[in-house]
Amino acid sequence: MTRYLCDCTLIASCYRNRNLDLFSRHDAERAIWLEYEGNTKGGRVPEVEDIGIHKFRGDGDFRSAESIELLKQADIVVTNPPFSLFRQYVVQLVQHGKKFLIIGNKNAITYKEIFPLIRDNRMWVGHTPMSKDLLFDLPAGLARELKATKKMGSSYRIMVHQP
Repeated sequence: MTRYLCDCTLIASCYRNRNLDLFSRHDAERAIWLEYEGNTKGGRVPEVEDIGIHKFRGDGDFRSAESIELLKQADIVVTNPPFSLFRQYVVQLVQHGKKFLIIGNKNAITYKEIFPLIRDNRMWVGHTPMSKDLLFDLPAGLARELKATKKMGSSYRIMVHQP
């Protein structure tokens, strides 16, 4: 068995979310951030008791002083920012000299703030060809809810997974 040891901490911040979940409704006035430094039992999968839950004083907005303090600690940022704030978030990451991986809309490469970063080899489009879709697994309940509440013009598809 190969074991890789690293001196790292995973920090996940949540916007307007007070619950330890993946699919927040962003309906809380305050938020939390989570910190994980490894499984104390030596396992490869995080145990809930190994995840530190910390309360923000505010709503966890990436522009807040609290969030910026967390950002300053980061070596690499992995995120899916709100589409409407994509440009502001990338500008903030670049201003703080952060390495980042963003899952976002392919049209973002045309933004005046984004294209120069690609042109100057400071940001890359990624490995997935522009003509390919990204596929994600969802809990069955969330997939049903998306089908029932689909907004006009939304661009997601629900595909049936067959092993």
